[in-house]
Amino acid sequence: MGVPGFFLLGLFAPLRLCVRFRKWAGQGTIGAMDSESPASSRQRRLDTGQLIVVALLAVALLWRVVFFLEMYASPYADNLTLDSQVYHEVALAAAAGEWSHGETFFQAPLYPWVMGAVYSLVGPSQTLVKLLQILLSVASCWLIFHIADRVFDRGVALVALAISAVYGMSLYFANELLVVSVIVFLDLLGLDLLVRSASSGRKFLWVAAGVVFGLSAIARPTILPFVATVGVWIVVTRWRSGKVRAALREAVLFGVGVALPIAPVTLHNYLADGDLVLVAANGGVNFFIGNNPQSDGISAVVPGTRGDRWGGRADQDRIAVQALGDPGATPREISDYWYNSAWKYIRGSPLDAFRHTAFKAFILINAHEVSNNRIIEFVTRHSSIYSWATLKIWLILPLALAGLVIGGGRRQPKSLLLIFVVVYSATLIPFFINARFRMPLVAILIIFAASAIVAWSSWLRARPLDQRFGRLVGVSVAVALVGAVVVRPLPLLRVTDAQAFFNEGEACRAHGDFAAAIGWYQAALDEHPGYCDAAFNLAQIHARVFPDPKKVVEVLEPVEPSCAEDIGLRRLLGLSLCSVGRRDEGIEHLRFVVIRSPGSEEARRELERALSQD
Repeated sequence: MGVPGFFLLGLFAPLRLCVRFRKWAGQGTIGAMDSESPASSRQRRLDTGQLIVVALLAVALLWRVVFFLEMYASPYADNLTLDSQVYHEVALAAAAGEWSHGETFFQAPLYPWVMGAVYSLVGPSQTLVKLLQILLSVASCWLIFHIADRVFDRGVALVALAISAVYGMSLYFANELLVVSVIVFLDLLGLDLLVRSASSGRKFLWVAAGVVFGLSAIARPTILPFVATVGVWIVVTRWRSGKVRAALREAVLFGVGVALPIAPVTLHNYLADGDLVLVAANGGVNFFIGNNPQSDGISAVVPGTRGDRWGGRADQDRIAVQALGDPGATPREISDYWYNSAWKYIRGSPLDAFRHTAFKAFILINAHEVSNNRIIEFVTRHSSIYSWATLKIWLILPLALAGLVIGGGRRQPKSLLLIFVVVYSATLIPFFINARFRMPLVAILIIFAASAIVAWSSWLRARPLDQRFGRLVGVSVAVALVGAVVVRPLPLLRVTDAQAFFNEGEACRAHGDFAAAIGWYQAALDEHPGYCDAAFNLAQIHARVFPDPKKVVEVLEPVEPSCAEDIGLRRLLGLSLCSVGRRDEGIEHLRFVVIRSPGSEEARRELERALSQD
């Protein structure tokens, strides 16, 4: 049937329920018995509305707990990879008292600090961190309800809460050791405080909103362009009402709040390396990843570097240091090198860069959930609730487009949400796109999706039907249908089976099931014969768990030409070649490792031992 067909079938089912929601919540007319007093009728409506909210929050919690339990029984229960592994290792160091290592932060530090605080209290419990993230995810559902209630009405708020309660990716990211749940919660809390600040004018709320967005910035700095725009929004909205002095005061209070969490991080970076780095020094390399001749808009690897997190960063630094000709280059200088390299590509190939940017914009609104740390499609197949009882982005995005067309809501706070959607999207597109980066954006789009559902239901209930509003509803339905076609997943964005097989092998290896891991790694190599990481990990098992140097050589030799820059792979291949009597070939690989890792004493000793063999 395809996406449009499912869209048409599922679109109007919630409309009648939405009408009931609005009535139950006290926003519609409920036929009360003649014997009921107005006060008791209001109390009954209030109690019913509160029960609906509590019930939907309970559903949100239940869905996330069920998903957690299903994943706990899967090979991915405690499997860490890429960013999750880095966060875990940094958190372990933080729990031991090493909060910064005395150097400029490469990644924003808030999330590993939070994990480190948990680890310092109860030990390195991934389970507890995930349970806390589940609570944050449910709290985010409440904030979506609260914001929608203030910007639109109670009916929209209830539908938005229902959508967010069962949105599949919220379940998924609450169960990953990634910053997503924290970021979404902080951004929603900041928006809620801004909406409340604008209506009440309380000084404390302006400062509190700033502090929350400052915390969001030291969790992921991509929120900073929106934060800067908020200052303009405050001044413009107050200026129009003639409150110039109040506008400037509130903008300053908000700015002070933002600076409070960021200033200590900036000061630490300055004291560490003498450079002004606001939060983290990974902006330049991330910008280059999204803007270079080989960029596909979704991969998070610099061409010519290793795919693992620590090895990739070492390669990034090495390339920049060699290009700068300065072994003492600071993190800021390395970041500037990557920024400059990206701009060189953009200026040299403006048409290609424009096409690439437009493609990334399309990826941002595409229904495919672009993977980064592991293959989402493959992981979630272990969960029945994710597969059959959650809403997906392919439905939310078209509905959100329709909601943006229909309008409605309170003008001032709605303008803030629109600014967030536009600025946050514009901030993501210059870099690279994946599912976790757009989660804060989806949280707001859920509100606009709910507004479309409620608007359509209101028109269907009207007797006689409002012709002017009907035309607007018709346009929004057409926009939603077009959106349903446009956002359907692109075949070229779908992951290869090799990536999925590799992730499954990683999960099995983490659980000690090495026999199963061998099968999955081999399946990845059968699918993609030049898959360096799959070959290296498979060879490691044959080298350490089931020692067989001949098997190591058999696995690594075919992929070595396409993995020639992989130091770890070349080292293992060199040692294994020496072990099977092919000493001269092994020495060549070990020499390459020493040249590429001049500071490694272990690599030098391994080469010396190989040279001294008879």
